Order: sequence, then C-alpha cells, then structure tokens
Amino acid sequence: MKKIRSLNVNKKYLAIGAVIAVGLYGASFLDKKLNKFYSNRKNNLEESIGNYLNKKIVLGDYTGLWGFGFGISNSKIIESESIDSKIVAEKVYVGFMPIRSLLNKRWILDIQPKQTTININKDFFKRKKSQEKEKNLNRERIKYDLSFHIKEFSNFRIQDLDLENKFKGKFRYDSKRNEIKGYTTSLFDKKDKLRLKFNKNLNDNSFGFQVLSKGINFNNFRLNAFDRNIALEKGKLESNLKFYRSSTDSYCKGGFSLNKLKIKSE
Repeated sequence: MKKIRSLNVNKKYLAIGAVIAVGLYGASFLDKKLNKFYSNRKNNLEESIGNYLNKKIVLGDYTGLWGFGFGISNSKIIESESIDSKIVAEKVYVGFMPIRSLLNKRWILDIQPKQTTININKDFFKRKKSQEKEKNLNRERIKYDLSFHIKEFSNFRIQDLDLENKFKGKFRYDSKRNEIKGYTTSLFDKKDKLRLKFNKNLNDNSFGFQVLSKGINFNNFRLNAFDRNIALEKGKLESNLKFYRSSTDSYCKGGFSLNKLKIKSE
C-alpha cells in the first residue's frame, strides 16, 4: 500500500516537472522568436515613427519577455534640430492585453517607461504640417488603443524656459474615436502638486482641459520667458479651472487664484 502511494506521489512530481519543463522551453522559444522579430524590424520602426513625429527615434535593445509583453532598454526620442532636447528611458515595458483586445475587437497596447528623464525645449512636441497628413494612413485598416503610462515621478526640464520639476502621467490614444486623453501630475518643491487633465478629438478638433491644484507655493521660483528672467519671490497658486471648445460650443468654468504674489524682473 505504501509503495502504491509512493508511486502516485512520484507520478505527480513527474507530471509537475514535465509541465514546468514544457513551460520553460515554450517561454525560451517565444523569447528567441520575439527577439528576432523585433531586431529584424527595429530599424524600419525607428524610421517610420521618426518620420511621423519628426524626431530621431532610438528604440533600444530587446531585454526579454515581461508578463504579456517584452522589455527594451535605453530608448530615446531626440529632437531633430537639437540633440540635447530629448526624452530618455532606461527601461520600457511594451505590453499586450489579449483579453481586453479580444473583447474590444482591437489591439490594446500598454507602454510603461521606467527611470525616465525628460529634458526638452518648449517646442519639442510641435510637428511640421507636412507630417500631419500621415496620421490618417491605415486608420481604418488597424484599430488599436495605445496607453503610455509614466507611473513614477521623473525628472522633467524645459531648457529654454529654465523650468524644472518632477512629472508623471498617463496618455491614451483611441483609434476608433480618433481621440487622445490623459492626465499629468507635476510635483513642485517635493510636495505641491499641479494636475492637468485633457482630451482632444482629432476628427472635429474639440478640445478640453482641467487645471487642478490645492496650492503651489512659488517661493524663489524662476522662469525664463519672453526673453526675460522672471523671479517670483513669493506666491501661491490654487486652481479648479475647466475649459472646453468645439465647433458648436465653448465654455470656461472655475478659475485660479494667485495670492501674496511678488514678482521681480531680472
């Protein structure tokens, strides 16, 4: 009787070991295939994305499977006219959401950069008009949701404004509605937060945003704007401003207040 039980236990262990071995082999096989697929298409992807954004794109090196996706390292987006104006992420997770993709009948992708540094000029996100027409290509052929999520506060600097703080946020593009929406949170003086919510429909150019803050202290705050250095010796900003504009309607609600403001032009 003991021998029979021992045999049954051994069979269970063997079955578990076989499942683990098959799983590891399958993961290794998939990892190699995905690495080859990415490496073969990397240059074309960098060129296509770069032409669309009018930026130099460095996607980085493949680092392996990661959940329902894969990781890449040392990715960069560099301004064409100024190589010092760039966004750098030491690690990037590119994830696929198979169940949500199946239910929504379109690809749903999740991109999460880690250890990100944003050091850009104020015109970094402007695109040339000649590139804008490319956004209509293949829109009807491929439907997808793209989520770009910076979860951790990252270093953020606008060089020509001499503005620096900590930043995190989430942006989502819905190809079915042709809509971009998201939020950002900026951290000043390690404790004061400014939150911006926004949405823009690219079909009808409707646009809305909210600026929310319970209070930001601008003690000894400096900003380079309009070719002048402006120093705020003292001040506090509070905001619940909401704005919306479309072809048929527009409104502005709430507001913001600046208290105890002292400005010194340098």
